[in-house]
Amino acid sequence: MGAVEESAPLALATGAAPRHGGILAAGLTRDGEDAGFVELKLHDDLGDLELWLSAAADGSPLDVPAGTSVTLTFASHEGKTVELRIRNDDKNEDEDGVANMRAGRTNYFIFPDKDQDATWLKGADWRGVVEVSFESEGAWYVCPAFVLVPHSVL
Repeated sequence: MGAVEESAPLALATGAAPRHGGILAAGLTRDGEDAGFVELKLHDDLGDLELWLSAAADGSPLDVPAGTSVTLTFASHEGKTVELRIRNDDKNEDEDGVANMRAGRTNYFIFPDKDQDATWLKGADWRGVVEVSFESEGAWYVCPAFVLVPHSVL
């Protein structure tokens, strides 16, 4: 049996902190080069997810075309995946009512939409390991796996 790697480099950035009450993950890359941060917020009451992309530690948005969909892969849940999309084409407001649409581009995505099941994400005891990935304008973005917990337990 092979050795298990128990440590790995962790990307850190001075001043980086969650701005929306979620889990902030450093290490988002664009075609292998540093691109910024992902903040993912799990609401345990309904199992819904909010995701923001940031270009820098100061929280400046990393905007991509509004038609982009973001894939979350949950290694902790047999590789289950979900797709996050924009809330709407107008302002794409987050749950605090803040508009995130700028000239047809956004940094904000949600799950579920009206046809998706989020019940498996419900509960204050929920825990998971998630990786974020998406394609935008011919580039491949990836954020390495991190632990996700509901925002209510942070």
